[in-house]
Parts: sequence; C-alpha cells; structure tokens
Amino acid sequence: MKELRPYQKDLRQKTIDSLLKINKLMLQLPTGGGKTITFVDLAKYYIEQGKLVWILVHRNELTTQTSSKLTDFDILHSVIQAGYHYSRFASCQIVSVQTVVRRLSKVRPPDLIICDEAHHSTANTYRKIYEYYPKAKIIGVTATPCRTNGEGFKDLFDKLICGPSVKELISMGFLCEPKIFAKPLSFNLSELRQTAGDYNDKDLSLAMDKQEIIGDLVNTYLDKAKGKKAIVFAVNINHSKHIVEMFNNCGIKAEHLDGTTDKVERNTILRRFRKGETLILSNVNIVTEGFDVPDCEVVILAKPTTSLSMFLQMVGRGLRTFNGKKYALILDHADCVFQHGFPQQDRDWTLKGKKRNKKDGIFKDNIRIKDKKTGELFKRSDLPPNVTDIELVELDIDDLRMQQMDNLLNKFVNNGFRPGVAWSEFVKKVKKPTLSDITNFRIKAGYNPKWEYYKKVEFGYLEERKN
Repeated sequence: MKELRPYQKDLRQKTIDSLLKINKLMLQLPTGGGKTITFVDLAKYYIEQGKLVWILVHRNELTTQTSSKLTDFDILHSVIQAGYHYSRFASCQIVSVQTVVRRLSKVRPPDLIICDEAHHSTANTYRKIYEYYPKAKIIGVTATPCRTNGEGFKDLFDKLICGPSVKELISMGFLCEPKIFAKPLSFNLSELRQTAGDYNDKDLSLAMDKQEIIGDLVNTYLDKAKGKKAIVFAVNINHSKHIVEMFNNCGIKAEHLDGTTDKVERNTILRRFRKGETLILSNVNIVTEGFDVPDCEVVILAKPTTSLSMFLQMVGRGLRTFNGKKYALILDHADCVFQHGFPQQDRDWTLKGKKRNKKDGIFKDNIRIKDKKTGELFKRSDLPPNVTDIELVELDIDDLRMQQMDNLLNKFVNNGFRPGVAWSEFVKKVKKPTLSDITNFRIKAGYNPKWEYYKKVEFGYLEERKN
C-alpha cells in the first residue's frame, strides 16, 4: 500500500473532522496531486468503520483507475456498471453514474458517496442520486471547483477543503514546472458564438480546422518537442483526425481518440501511446480526466475554451513527474494562456466559483509577443494583423510577478505614497503572495526583516514565535 504524502494525510484528517459536523463537502487537489489515492484512503477509513462506500465515476477510464487503486489498498470492491458483476454485499462499490441512476431502488443505500471529478455534480443524473439518498454523507473530489460557466457549487456542498496549489506542489517536487510557448490566434475568439457556456463547436471548427493552423501545430512540435510524447486537445472528431493525418504525413506516428472509439480499440491505442509506439495522441474530450501517462512531456492546445476548468484539466495531463522529466512543455495554439493565465498561478478557490472577468489576474495583460523581424514587443490585444513572423515567447510567471510588483511600486512611490500602498494593491491582485514575493518586496521597499517575518506569519508560512 502506498504511503500518503504529508499534505494528503492533512486533507484526509480535515475531511474526517469536517464530516463529523456537516454532510457534504468538496475536496480540491490539483491534477497530478494524488486525488485518487487520497479518496481511496478515505474510503478505507470509512469501510473500517462499518460504512458502505460508493465511489461515483462517469467514465470507463475512471472505473479502471479507481479499481486499480482500491486493489493497491487491499480493498475488496464491486462495480455497478454494465459489463461488470455486481456483488450486493461488498463494502465498497465503484458506481457508474449512467448505470446506477436507473437502478437506485435496486441497490443497497450507501452511507458515504465519494464523487470523483465532482465538477460534473451539477448534472441532473448526479443530483438525482444525491437526492435519492439524503442520509448519505458526500465527498466531492475535483481539481477545479468551478463549472464551465465559472459558477461554483455552493448549492451542492457545505464546505470546500483545498490542498496545496499547483505552484506549491511544483516547489515540493510532486509536479513538473510548465514551460509554455504561445502562438497567438489570427482571429478574435470573442467573435465566436457560445453554446452551453463554451465556444460553439461549429464556429470553433470552422476557425481552427484549417491547414495553416494545423501545419503550425506540427512545425512547432518539430521545433520545440521533436521525439517527445505529446497529447493534443482538438475541437472535434474531424479536426482531430486532420491533425493526426498531418503528423503522420510528416513521419510522426499519431493516433486519434474520441468518445465513439470502440473500447477495445481505445485500450489498444492508449497502450501503444504508453509504450511509446505512438508519439502523438490527439483526442476529443477523452483524456482530460482519468488518464495518467507521467512520461508524457508535451501538451498541445488546439482547442480554445472559455472554461478555466477545462484549461487546467488539459494542461494538467503534462504536469506529472517522471524520472528524467525536467519540465512539462505546453504548446498553446488556442490562446488558452492569454485567456486563463498560467497553470501555476495562484487561484483563490471558493464554493462561489470563478466568475469570468476580462480584467482578472495580473498576468494576461503583461504577456508580450515579439515580432522577430523588428524585435518590437506587443500585447496580445495590440498585435498588428501584418505581423506574421512571431517568436513563440516562453512565459515566466515569476518574472511577471516581479514586473507587476515593480510597476506598482513605481506608480505609488513616484506619486508620493508609501510602499505599503503598493503592497496592498499587489496582494489584492495575487490573493496570496508567495514567500519569494514577500522577500522581494521587503528588499525593494527597503523594509526591516521584521516586516518580512510578520508577513510570513500573516499569510500562514510561519507560526508566530511566543515569548
């Protein structure tokens, strides 16, 4: 049985303590942070207390992944899903949402429901399950506690418990640092229609499924990531197949997956990708969840999305650590970073969700694009249409934080304000400053080391010394 990491143990205990007082909570942990192991360990605890535990899943890949982890923890379990044998007396059930919603009166009522990928919980099928078993405790587990439209889960859960951020997991060595290159789109995404909270599929396909754009994907891969495993996120089936065709025509083994791919064929394709026989795996909404290939070093974003949740799920596929893997290479051909910021930037998750705001975040307005011919730098919004030879700029989140800090200090100090005003404005923008932020600001402002100490206490990095 795998030993929990310290932060997983902390989340486990906070969850157990909270469920003594409330019935429904959401547990947040970034993609690659070990959500499955954490909730499987929680399942083991409640099973040992004599409880019947359900683990609610919505995809075959999640069923397989969860079953494997339960076996690692020596937890006997059954599966409520078409094609599996159901044992009524098993203390742990992996439960397919689509299957059980039609059998609610025919199965044993659970004492605890653990919902994997709980950002889907707002769907009517999930709500029907929760409402049918009002006495059951519920733990919703997700990397992204916000809906496609940015709204939260205050109507479903009583409390949100957050684990370490992506940035913190990187600093602990549990996730890889992302190295991001962005190629801006030549059209304005705001001109596209939206359907169900995201870009209209037909409009997006017409805009993205073009030979020149797909050619850019291949050329960028050859320039930045040749020979490395890459996952491509495409708009739809035709777009994905066209991407695969162009990679194969260039002698790079590529395959396609979507929701209609036969189960046996899907497993065969995934096995070839895991073994490295296939280098490029292009997909449509398949490997955003329940897919672990830690040695995959590259994520190619060919699908623009308004959804912060979708963006973080996509880039998270490349952030897992692996021996010899130095960083995760993100090739953004869909304006995702310009729209949502960096994967590792600080996000203040709440059950209220993340409302979309064009001015949200300190990073989007500071990203610069370089014209290779002239060396001139542009904001994404100011890029002239005649500039076509654009350098793929590596984006560095720490440099942008320092730049924002310098800008605020210059703005307020030059206008007669004390540095503390600049600090207050910086904190409003980043929500929670990092240890480096606190140290750097203290040095730039010329403050006493005691200021740094008290700020580290204020933001939870140190415990206050008692006399």
